[in-house]
Amino acid sequence: MATLIDLLDARYAPIQTCMLQYLGVGEVVALQRTCKAFGALQERLMATSYNINLRLSHFFRDPREFRSLLGKCNAVIADEFARRFFSRLNEAEYELMIFVAKDMYAVLAEYLRGEGYTHEEGFFEFVREDSSGCGYIVYMENNPRDDTWAPLAQVLDSAYTTCCLNLITWNKAYSLFPYRIFMKQESHLLVEFDPDIAYHWRRLEHEGIKSKTIEWSQKEDSHPITCPRRVGDKYTWVINLDTQGIETPELPDEVLETATFQIRLWDKDHDTGRGPVMRYILDFRELRHPVLKYPYIVLREPSTVSPSAFRQKCKALEKRLDELTLFQLLLIHPACRPSEYDQLANDEVKANQLRGKFELPASWTFYDADVVEFLTDAWNDWEEGGGKKRA
Repeated sequence: MATLIDLLDARYAPIQTCMLQYLGVGEVVALQRTCKAFGALQERLMATSYNINLRLSHFFRDPREFRSLLGKCNAVIADEFARRFFSRLNEAEYELMIFVAKDMYAVLAEYLRGEGYTHEEGFFEFVREDSSGCGYIVYMENNPRDDTWAPLAQVLDSAYTTCCLNLITWNKAYSLFPYRIFMKQESHLLVEFDPDIAYHWRRLEHEGIKSKTIEWSQKEDSHPITCPRRVGDKYTWVINLDTQGIETPELPDEVLETATFQIRLWDKDHDTGRGPVMRYILDFRELRHPVLKYPYIVLREPSTVSPSAFRQKCKALEKRLDELTLFQLLLIHPACRPSEYDQLANDEVKANQLRGKFELPASWTFYDADVVEFLTDAWNDWEEGGGKKRA
């Protein structure tokens, strides 16, 4: 007589595939905890449900080529497609949201046109219809508040709820709140109350996810939500994707995985109103000094509390980057030196505001490797000192 272990074994692949589509993330985790024989389920899921090339094949003729370009453009896939990728929702996908920096927007747009997508000026939808009449939409998002923001900053800033905080890069998938989203099946509000959010909440309800404003017992139950976080930390669900046939981009994973942020209750220190309901806000700062090849996201804390040891180190880092920017400008011959040098020397502007404002000479020095090492060590030291427990 066949047991459940037999039916979920790869020897009965058709039966296994059929049964797995009815098991959610929580059920699969529970099975894996009951018996070692279920340990191979993850490997099977990686070949089927978590096969990113298969999931993207509805949108692109060559998913590997697209993913290589995604890495080259330092862009990320986020929002609904990314969430459904993690949950293995067994429904056809027709929409894809891509976040990309302004300087790479045209490159991806040209690729989409080559894939048969059409685009009307002034809109961010790229639309394609296949031979069977099915329509596919790729959204290319630029943050309207500041088009120099990195894609990850755009994802964090535009999230309606915690369920939006899932993203896919060229080689990895990250879910920042997997326990709340996929185990407890709940989301929490990150924006002001707005009737437009109803569409997002209806979609979550369709997926079996309950919507909340904040935790009902905020002081007792909110710590996993409101503690300081780092992308790829122990609370993050990371899936390493198959990278066979994918070109490795220049951008290292560490740029994304040093990103730190915090969700906390709205307070008057924040720059937008609370609205008629209580909500959380997602706080971070972006380091985008000219002496950095890439922007970095670091934890921002309210001015109403004493800065943590980690935040103090981040502030010191910003000052050093300001100074290094000034010195790099000083090394330029006076006849060629941009006017921003005088502004920075006279403390009229911060170096963080000068990215892209002047042309960098070939001799310009970047300090990304030093910043990655500094942020990694600062976070590890802070965690070892019990930083999250005191947050």
